[in-house]
Amino acid sequence: MHEHIVTRSPGVHENWPHLFDRPGILVSAERKMADLYARGIRTIVDLTTVDLGRDIELIVDVARRSRVQVIVATGVWWMPQRYFSGHGVDEVADLFVRDITQGIGGTGVKAAIIKCATDTQGVTPVIENILRASARAQKVTGVPISTHTWVAGRTGEAQQAIFAQEGVDLRRVIIGHSGDSDDLGYLRGLMERGSTIAPHPPALALQPHLGRHPACPPRRRRHRGSDRSNARAQSPGHLRGLRALAAGRAWGQLAR
Repeated sequence: MHEHIVTRSPGVHENWPHLFDRPGILVSAERKMADLYARGIRTIVDLTTVDLGRDIELIVDVARRSRVQVIVATGVWWMPQRYFSGHGVDEVADLFVRDITQGIGGTGVKAAIIKCATDTQGVTPVIENILRASARAQKVTGVPISTHTWVAGRTGEAQQAIFAQEGVDLRRVIIGHSGDSDDLGYLRGLMERGSTIAPHPPALALQPHLGRHPACPPRRRRHRGSDRSNARAQSPGHLRGLRALAAGRAWGQLAR
């Protein structure tokens, strides 16, 4: 429910292409996706955003080489580029809606989930704008939101508060990295308000971003989905667990 096929530092590989071994990454990704398929996984949700160097054409190439279906995301992680400080909430929301309804770039691949984040700095002005933009895009499109949090700061609560202010149904929200906390009061509160909680993900990333998601062998999880060889986004109803999300269950329960 929270994977990254590959993450990059935006602008670095475009300016120093010798740092990016695209053929080698495709070979490695093909091998890892085959391993996931052998473990029974049929669908992954790639939550790589623009500030994580989302390369939709690379994701498409990986998906076409794999029997695992890939669902892609729009949104922004917790290191937004300068652009997002200089544009308003509705302008940013329009970008997310465009990715969902028209497709990403010129590929026609449509995002089916929105990613947003808070981390150690908490809800800064730019992060608040992105959270609100995510909420407004969710209300327009109906796709779910999946977040990154810093549990030591209980930032999932701040996320829920902003989403609720914007009128989002919290049953359509997955609060990520909740598995980093053993504070049952905090975790129960997130679920009682309706959201699904999700643990720290098994990293599929070939280039883990800034050490926040260290690479590790994928854990076995059961997903349903058709055997497809392209990255065309599916409707949110195709995501295993979203029915339970609507009931506010924990992802840990869904993965059993």
